[in-house]
Amino acid sequence: MTLAFTEVSDGAGQPAGYNVRFAVSPLSWGSAQDVTSGTCQVPMAGTTIGARRTCTLLGLAAGTAYQFELVSFRGTLNVDAVFGGLSNVVSATTTSSTVSAPPPPAPPPPPPSTPSSGWAHEPSGFTVIQDEGWESSLLGNYALYDISGDKPITVENITGSLLGESKALQIGYLPGSPGGGGTEARWDIPSAQRRYEVFVGYYVQVNPQWQGHSSGINKMIFLADGGSSAFSAMWYEMFGSGSSPLSLYVVNQSGGSPGGFHENDTPVNFSRGVWHKVEIYQKQGSPGIVRVWVDDALAIDRSDVYTRNAPIDAVALSGIWGGVGDSKQQFDYMRFDHVHVSVR
Repeated sequence: MTLAFTEVSDGAGQPAGYNVRFAVSPLSWGSAQDVTSGTCQVPMAGTTIGARRTCTLLGLAAGTAYQFELVSFRGTLNVDAVFGGLSNVVSATTTSSTVSAPPPPAPPPPPPSTPSSGWAHEPSGFTVIQDEGWESSLLGNYALYDISGDKPITVENITGSLLGESKALQIGYLPGSPGGGGTEARWDIPSAQRRYEVFVGYYVQVNPQWQGHSSGINKMIFLADGGSSAFSAMWYEMFGSGSSPLSLYVVNQSGGSPGGFHENDTPVNFSRGVWHKVEIYQKQGSPGIVRVWVDDALAIDRSDVYTRNAPIDAVALSGIWGGVGDSKQQFDYMRFDHVHVSVR
């Protein structure tokens, strides 16, 4: 498929760069996909202001109605980009045989799997790539990193599971354990299964006397997208210090903005000593999407979250308590009863 447009200024007298997105009709910019192959691949550098420009997309499905849209920007995408207005939406249908060039070989997709009926907000069309309940008493595919003796990770017997299970992964915090640093159980997603859209569902519980960090930050899980080169991730956290109520907070360390955000829909209260279901939908992009449901209520619905232009490569249960400072006055724990991961 070939697109044509006229190049514009970046607002500072230089040729703008371009972010091109597409979707099966109808297109919505926030949920559309960045172009990742062909000469329209994002980010696309400008050449000459006022020049007539063409570029190609590869790998589109045959006989399908698509829509396309682009936005100009200056600066570096996912770092300091300043955007112009969105272009008009262009519609086109691919031929019933093949597109202008054959798509590159696709990586093996995980085998099709029907999403679990227990995850009501898992989008349709997603494929399950990990489902771990630790009922074997083993860590399964989760590996331990940065373990410190004051923050042990174990598999424990539990009661009251909303799934009727008998085991959970536990991150413990010994008395005197300081804030910051140490301990995580992480599943590194195989490269062939890494995608820009991910759904993660899990059940979480803290003990009835849980001491919130003085900063209010009590980390649960992060979705990493930094690959092997650097750390970059979206953090999902309980928020509340001392014995204050625990709400929801998301920190964006994926190279974009906003830097952090609370609920913008239904308020959340992670009651201590109670199991809570958390469901996350995250789509990488500029902007990308973050949606979070807690106990089946939509808490966060943001389509203005800018991330790196990279797929999710790891799911990690984080034992990093707060930021720095403070210390545990008692033994506390955070438990995870099942983690479910799917991608599209």
